[in-house]
Amino acid sequence: MHRNKRVFTRIMAAVAILVAASCAKAGPERPRKVAMVIAGSFGDGSFFDGALRGLHRVADELRLDYETVECDELLGRYELEVTGAAERSDIVVVLGYQFFDAIQAVARSFPDVDFIYLDGPIDGIANLSSVDFVEAEGAYLAGVLAALVTADPGMPKANPLKRVGIVGGMDIPVIRDFVDGFLAGVEDVDPETEAYVGFAGSFEDKAAAAKLATAMYAAGADVVFQAAGGAGQGVFDAALEADRYAIGVDLDQRYLDPNRIIASMVKNAGEAVRRLVTLAVEGRLVSGAYRYGLEGGILSLEYGHDDPLVSQEVIERVKRAEAEILSGARRVTGRD
Repeated sequence: MHRNKRVFTRIMAAVAILVAASCAKAGPERPRKVAMVIAGSFGDGSFFDGALRGLHRVADELRLDYETVECDELLGRYELEVTGAAERSDIVVVLGYQFFDAIQAVARSFPDVDFIYLDGPIDGIANLSSVDFVEAEGAYLAGVLAALVTADPGMPKANPLKRVGIVGGMDIPVIRDFVDGFLAGVEDVDPETEAYVGFAGSFEDKAAAAKLATAMYAAGADVVFQAAGGAGQGVFDAALEADRYAIGVDLDQRYLDPNRIIASMVKNAGEAVRRLVTLAVEGRLVSGAYRYGLEGGILSLEYGHDDPLVSQEVIERVKRAEAEILSGARRVTGRD
């Protein structure tokens, strides 16, 4: 009798294991493959490289397979490469305004794939989520900093003229947000400070960005803010040549020239990628736009790991400007 009871117990345990395995197999499988497609090229030390860091991190944390695709700013490759990535992956992350139309068309053709678009809002497609950075908020702080530096007699590379500048990659809405925020920050500090604006026409043409920045420095600008991705290296080259100051973008770029790059407006695309891919894997990603500004730390103004080039008084003034935005006392807007 006891022997038969033990046999019965073993049989029931085996049946339970088989049932559990069958149920697990029948349920929805977690995504295992992520593809990242970018409009330009990695190695920009800016937006694309920051996003890649986030992909590496989330792939390691969740043990995901991943692939990356560079489109090198070639128009004919955008929809083709996103389609290919969707055929091979469970989650497709794309970066670059150039994908705005392509990703919507491809997402509708692959309803079982999760698509994540950086950077700008897209709504109305069930399997498409987007990241809308409030760049104007971070750029406002860069403008405040630039205006304070150009008027600070304690800055050895500044001249008596109160002049600053910004070099954008292309004249598109996302970069206009940088420009609008920067100019608002400058004006709120001192309406008499003159600000120059130029667009390189590309996010990879360093020579074009250098030419614009060189002209700004020659006209008396003490500080030039680069919002040009990989092309922004040209701004740093011009700052070195003119021995003036610059502000970096997307990543903490102070290390590139700690004697002239006073700060960087960090736009943490990597953290945005990590958060949304994690939600997709967990089945909690929703369609529509995730909006990230200064609140939550996705955007920030960073002074690098070396001793700051600017005074503590200047840093505190910038912090007060940030606190006004976070409290709602000051509203800085870009795209609505």
